[in-house]
Amino acid sequence: MKITMETGLVCTTGFWKERLRILEEDIPEEGYDPDDFSEFGFDFMENETDAFSDEDHERWAGMLSKANKSVDNCMAMSVVSRFTPHSFLHGDCNIFVQYLHKKYGYRVEAVFEDCGDGEKPKLVHMYCRYEPEPGYKVYVDVRGKCNDFDLFMKEFYDNGLWGNDNYTVIREYDDIPEDFCTDEEDLWRLEAAEKTDAVYGYYDPYAG
Repeated sequence: MKITMETGLVCTTGFWKERLRILEEDIPEEGYDPDDFSEFGFDFMENETDAFSDEDHERWAGMLSKANKSVDNCMAMSVVSRFTPHSFLHGDCNIFVQYLHKKYGYRVEAVFEDCGDGEKPKLVHMYCRYEPEPGYKVYVDVRGKCNDFDLFMKEFYDNGLWGNDNYTVIREYDDIPEDFCTDEEDLWRLEAAEKTDAVYGYYDPYAG
C-alpha cells in the first residue's frame, strides 16, 4: 500500500490515482464538465463500454430473460448492453460490494438518507471497508481504495446525495443486508462484477 505524504490518500492505479492527479493540478476557472467522467478520474475506464464483450451481453441477456419471464431476449439485451462498470457506482453498488465481500471478506457499510416521518431510509451508497492496521480505515468500491472518507463520498455530495450530517445514517454489517442481496434476476450483474475485476483488477485497485 502506497501512502502519499501530501494528502495521506491510498494511491492505487485507476480512479484514485487519477483523482490525486486532478487534486494536484489547478482547477480550471470554468470548472469541470460533470458529464465528462475523465475529468473525475474515470479516464482509466475510458473504454468501459468495451469492458464487456458481445458474448458477455448475449450470455447475460439469456440469464436475465430466463430469470424474469416478463423480459424477452430483445429487452434483456437492451438492459445488459447499456450496463458498464460505472453502473456499479450508481445504481448497483450493492452488487459490486457483494462481490468484494465474498472475494476479500471486507466488512460492508452503507450510507442512508434519513427521510424522517417514519419513512424508510434511502440508500445513498454501499461500499466495503477494511482496516490494514487498527484505527486505519480504507474504503473500497468499484473505483478502488481510498482512506479519505470525505473524498470517497464527494461523488455523492456533488450529485446532491450526501453532505447533510443531520440526514445521513451509516450502518455497518458483517454480511450483505438481506434487502440488498442478489436474487436470480441479478446473477448476471454479479458475473459482470467478476468481469469488471478481471478487466480492471490487474491494477490491483480492490485487494487489501
